[in-house]
Amino acid sequence: VCDSMATGAVRALHATPEQMRLYAAAVKYYVPTSVEEVIRRAGVILGARHYLREGHCAGAFQKLVRDSSVLSIFHSGTFLNLTTVGMYLGELANRRATAVRQSTEQIAQRVAAIFTLSHPLPAFDASRLKVYTRGRDDVLYGLPSTLSRLRRLKDSLTTFTDVQGEVRVEVQVEVLDEIIRLTTELCQEVEAEDARQREMEAQLGNAYGTSPEMFEQAGRYCVLHAAASCVHLWAHSRAHMEEFYRGGEWVVLGLARQLKKLRGVSEAVAAEYYERVAEQLERLHAEQRSFALVPLHLAQADRREVEELLSAAV
Repeated sequence: VCDSMATGAVRALHATPEQMRLYAAAVKYYVPTSVEEVIRRAGVILGARHYLREGHCAGAFQKLVRDSSVLSIFHSGTFLNLTTVGMYLGELANRRATAVRQSTEQIAQRVAAIFTLSHPLPAFDASRLKVYTRGRDDVLYGLPSTLSRLRRLKDSLTTFTDVQGEVRVEVQVEVLDEIIRLTTELCQEVEAEDARQREMEAQLGNAYGTSPEMFEQAGRYCVLHAAASCVHLWAHSRAHMEEFYRGGEWVVLGLARQLKKLRGVSEAVAAEYYERVAEQLERLHAEQRSFALVPLHLAQADRREVEELLSAAV
């Protein structure tokens, strides 16, 4: 999920830099805090061993805990990032429905430019960066068009395959059905958040901008943005992903987890989806590749060289 969100934001820096103040703040809040939560949960599994700085994996996990904890601080801090996101919530809530109706095709084109990994990007133009986005938010505005794209894909399925150019992409119909269902629910959550924002701002007036409610809603916007990024990236770039990622089970799990964050209730997901994702992680680990949508090969250290360096250090 973090990979999808960060990839979209980096590409948006070239494709639509006018919206980057909003996107940058959302990514700088969501990604570090989500990674910290993953590390905390892993620490629970390790138990007391996660405190060790030597012996058990040479204290690698404890180093990871210390290194990751500074990311939120370096990225302007949670408070400032949520404040920035919160500045835009009112206008986004008021303009979203109108913007989608009036410029669906243009939004769809901009979303495709951001999330199609094979799509060449224009050179970065710093002069297009803006202090204010003027109510634009292609990532969430573009959800209905991407949902329509997924439904068209389902209608075109004959042998459970989708052919894009020369790339043959396997798409299991039950997985696609789950992605469509969860994306539909995601669109409903966006509408519910817009209504909730308008209600809270009407109740609190000028106090809304510094209220706990605003910070909560800003955090929920970041969750919506992350979930939408997963859908957009898979819908536009699955043909260029490795076989496992083309299957889409990871999208189902990603959407289900984001909806749980929004609702506090777990989505029912078939157990085999978890099993397939776990198998993929084990496969990547065995092949010494990163846990990413583009799984790069990791550097491989010579064991004897490492042992010599450790001995010299001691």
